[in-house]
Amino acid sequence: RHPERNEVKLKDLRRADLEICSVKVPRQARDDKRASTSYLIRHTIYFLCMKLYLGSDHAGFDLKEQLEAWLLDTEHEMKDLGNLEHDEKDDYPDYGDAVAKAVTAEEGSRGILLCGNAEGVCIVANKTDGIRAGLGFSVEAARSARNDDDINIICLPGQMMTLDEAKKVVTAFLDTPFEGAERQVRRLKKIEEIEKDN
Repeated sequence: RHPERNEVKLKDLRRADLEICSVKVPRQARDDKRASTSYLIRHTIYFLCMKLYLGSDHAGFDLKEQLEAWLLDTEHEMKDLGNLEHDEKDDYPDYGDAVAKAVTAEEGSRGILLCGNAEGVCIVANKTDGIRAGLGFSVEAARSARNDDDINIICLPGQMMTLDEAKKVVTAFLDTPFEGAERQVRRLKKIEEIEKDN
C-alpha cells in the first residue's frame, strides 16, 4: 500500500522522523534519551511492508507452503529460499543458513524458518552474526521475543503446529515492535560485543 516507505534511508532518519515513516515505536523507547538515536532507529525500525525470507527442510515443508500462500495476501514481500520441493533427504542447515545470511544482508528484513521441532534451524541461524533467531512455540513467546530481544527470525516446529497456530505466531512476530528500553538495548549491545570476540 505504501511502497515508497521502504525507500527511506536509515542514515537520513532522526528520532523525530520515526512516526512520519510509519515506524511503530513504543512510547517508552521513543522517550528513552539514554539509548542512542541511531541504535534505537536500527532496532525499532518497522515498515508496513517488510522483506520476508522463508526456509524449511522436508519436516516443515508443508507448513511453509501453507504459510507462504497465506502471506501472499499481505503487503509483505517474500522470497522462498527453499526447499522448493519436498525432499526427505534434504538437510535443515542448508535452509537455516540461507535465510540467516539473507536477513543480515538486507537491513529491516526478517526470516521465517521451519523444521520438525524448530530447534535445528534456530541453532543454525544463530551461528550468523547479527541474527537473533527465536523459537515460536506460542503467540506469547513470539511477542515477548520481539518486544524484549528484537528477534529477526522466528523458528517454527513444522510437525508440532497447525496452520492456524502458525499464522497467529507469525502475526505476533511481524506486528510486535522492539520496545527499545535502555536495558534491552544494553543487552543487545553486549551480544554484538560477544559476536565480535568470537
